[in-house]
Amino acid sequence: MITRSIIVIVSVLLGVNLAIAQQNNETKKFSLNEAVSFALKNNDSLKNAVLDEQIAQKKVKEITANGLPQINATSSLNHFIKVPSVEIPNPFLSPSNPSPTLSFPQGIPYSWNNTIQASQLLFDGTFFLGLKAAKEFVEMSKIDIKRSEIDVENNVTKGYYAALIIDENIQLFENTLKRIEKTYFDINELYKNGLVEKIEADRLRLTLANTQTQFSQLKDQKELVYYSLKMQMGLRVNDKIELTDKLNQLMVTDNGTATNEKVSYENRIEYRKLLLAEKLNNLDKKRYQYGYLPSLAAFGNYTYNTFGVEFSNLGNKFFDGSLIGAQLTLPIFDGLRKSAQIQQVKLNAQKLSNTKKMVENLIDLDRTNAQSRYERAKEQLVIQKDNFNLAQDIYNKSSLKLKEGVGSTLELTNADNDLKQAQTNYLTSIYNWLNAQIELKRAIGK
Repeated sequence: MITRSIIVIVSVLLGVNLAIAQQNNETKKFSLNEAVSFALKNNDSLKNAVLDEQIAQKKVKEITANGLPQINATSSLNHFIKVPSVEIPNPFLSPSNPSPTLSFPQGIPYSWNNTIQASQLLFDGTFFLGLKAAKEFVEMSKIDIKRSEIDVENNVTKGYYAALIIDENIQLFENTLKRIEKTYFDINELYKNGLVEKIEADRLRLTLANTQTQFSQLKDQKELVYYSLKMQMGLRVNDKIELTDKLNQLMVTDNGTATNEKVSYENRIEYRKLLLAEKLNNLDKKRYQYGYLPSLAAFGNYTYNTFGVEFSNLGNKFFDGSLIGAQLTLPIFDGLRKSAQIQQVKLNAQKLSNTKKMVENLIDLDRTNAQSRYERAKEQLVIQKDNFNLAQDIYNKSSLKLKEGVGSTLELTNADNDLKQAQTNYLTSIYNWLNAQIELKRAIGK
C-alpha cells in the first residue's frame, strides 16, 4: 500500500515537472505592442525604478515618524558589588570623634528601575519642510520611472525592428542562395558536357561558398539580436519567442509626419527633473531660514522602582514617580553656519538657472538634429529601395543572359555582389528610418 502511494506521488511530481518544462519550452508570440507591454511589466531596470519610488515613499513615512509621539519603556536591574560612598563634613567633631568627615553609602546594593518616557514635537519648522522635501523626492522617483518606461519602450522597439530586419535579410539571403545553387548546378552540368570552361563553374562555386559563409554569419547575428531583445523585454535568453508583426506592416505608419510640432520643454524628462530640482533647492533655502526659529517639544515620564539590601528584598515595596514638561530650544549663535548654507543654496539656484538655459538649447538642438536625421533617413529609404529594385533587375537579366549563352559567370557574380550590397543597404535604410521615427518622437517629448 505504501509503495503504491509513493508511485502515485512520484507520478504526480513528474507530471508537474513535465508540464513546467513544456511551458518553459513553449514559444511565446509577440506583436510589437505586446512586446512593449510585456517589457514594461518585466524589465528589471524598470522594476528597480519602481522599487526606488517605494523606497522614497517609505522615507516619507520615516520622516513623518519624527513628528509623531515617541514612547519608550526601559527596565534595568542593578547590583552594586560595592556601594559607592559619599563624604560630608563631620558636624560632630570632638576629641572622641576626631575624623573631619563622615562617610555614608550612596544607595543600596540592589535596585530594579522601570521607566516609561514619552515625547512629542510641537513645533519645528525644519521638520515640516523636510517632510515636504521628502514628498518631492517621491515625485523625482516617479519621473525616473517615466524615464525608465520611455527607455524600455524605445529599446524594445528598436530591438524588435532589428530582429525583423535580420529575419528579412535571412529570408532574402535564402532566396539568393537557392538561385546561386541552381545556377551553379546548371553551369556545372554544362561544364561536364564540355559546353563551358572550368573557370566559369569555379567562379560560381566560389560565389556560392561566399554566400553560404555570409548566410551562416547572418544566422549567428540573428541569435545575438534576439538575445538582446529578450533581455530588454525581461525574458530569459533561452526563452523561445516569435515576432508576429511583419516589417511591411510596421512601415505603413509614419510617425514622423508631425515634423513641425513645437517642442514643449516640460515634456522632456530631463527638463522636468531640473524644475523639480529647483523646487527642492528652494525648500532647502526655507529649511535653513526656518532653522533660526525656536523649536518646542513636550515630554513626560513615569518611574516605578524597587530597592533591596538583598536580592530577595526586591519587589517588597515599589516607589513610583512622574513628571511632565516642555523644552524650548532657541538658536542664538551657530558660528554663521546657517548663513553659509543659505549662501550655498543661492549659488546652487544660479547654477540651476544656467543649466536650464543650457538644457533648453540642447533640447532645441536635439529636436533639430532628430528632424534632420529623419528627413535624411526618409530620402535614403527611397533611394536604396530604387537601388535594390535596380540591382534585382540587373541580376535577373544577367542570369537570363547566362542561361541563353550570351552572358558570363563573371557578369553574374558581379551582379550578385551588387544585389547583396543593395539588399543590405536597403534593409539598413529601413532600420535607420524606423529608428529615426523613434528618436524624433523622443526629441519632441512624446
